[in-house]
Amino acid sequence: MDEQELVLGKILTKSQFTEKVIRLKIKNIHPVRLDYKAGQYIQLKTWSKELVPYYIFRYYPDINAFEIAVNIDGDSESTNYIKSIGIGDDVEYTPPKGELLLDSSAKDIYYIGEGTFISPLISFLYHLDKSTQKPNLSLFWGVKEEKELFLADSIYAFSTSMNNFSYTIFMSEGTSVVTHRPGRVVDAIQNIDLKEGALFYVCGEDIMVGEVTAVLKNKGVSEDRIISEKPKKVSLESTE
Repeated sequence: MDEQELVLGKILTKSQFTEKVIRLKIKNIHPVRLDYKAGQYIQLKTWSKELVPYYIFRYYPDINAFEIAVNIDGDSESTNYIKSIGIGDDVEYTPPKGELLLDSSAKDIYYIGEGTFISPLISFLYHLDKSTQKPNLSLFWGVKEEKELFLADSIYAFSTSMNNFSYTIFMSEGTSVVTHRPGRVVDAIQNIDLKEGALFYVCGEDIMVGEVTAVLKNKGVSEDRIISEKPKKVSLESTE
C-alpha cells in the first residue's frame, strides 16, 4: 500500500467509556469526504507504520467524522499508541473498508459478538433507526467483565425505540449493574431456537468466531448465511 493513500485526520474528542475502553472521535481532514457503509472499519497507523483495524460504531456525515471504541487492556504498541494520542493530534488511517455489511433483503438477523467487536452492530442500529429497512434484529453480546461494557445505555435505548430489536448480554466473569446473563455467548447459542432463513453476523476473536460458526452449522445453518470478518494488522513497509 502506498503511504500517500492514507487519510489525514484529527482527533476531536477522547474519553473513556470504561476503565478498559477508550472512545475516539476523529474528523477527516484530507480527503474530507469518504465513502462509508455501516459495518466497515478503518486501519489506524501507529509509530512503526503498522495499520491496526478498528470498527467504526458511528459515522457523522454532516461533519465528516467517525467514532471508534478501543480496548486499551495490555501493553502492545497499538494500545500504547492509543493511550499516547489526544485531542487535536493528527492521525493517519485507511479509508473505510470491509465486507461486514447489512443485507438489505434480510428479514431476520442475529448478531453474535464479543467485546468491542460489537461496534459494527451499533453502526447497524444507527443506520436502521433512520432507514425504511426494518429487519428483526437480535443481539447476543458476550464480555468477560463489566469493564468491557460500553454504550450499554445506547443499546438499551435502541431496544425501546425499535420494536424489532432485542438484545441479551452475557458475562463470563464477575458481576455488573447492567442486566445480563452469566456464561459465554457461544453456550447460549446452543440453547436457542433460530428462525429459519435468518442471517447470522459473527464478530469477535478467531476462537470465538470458530466456536459460534461450528454451533450454527450443527444447528443446520448453511455457511452462506453466516457472515464473519476478521481484519488483520498490516505493515506499511511490508506492502510497499
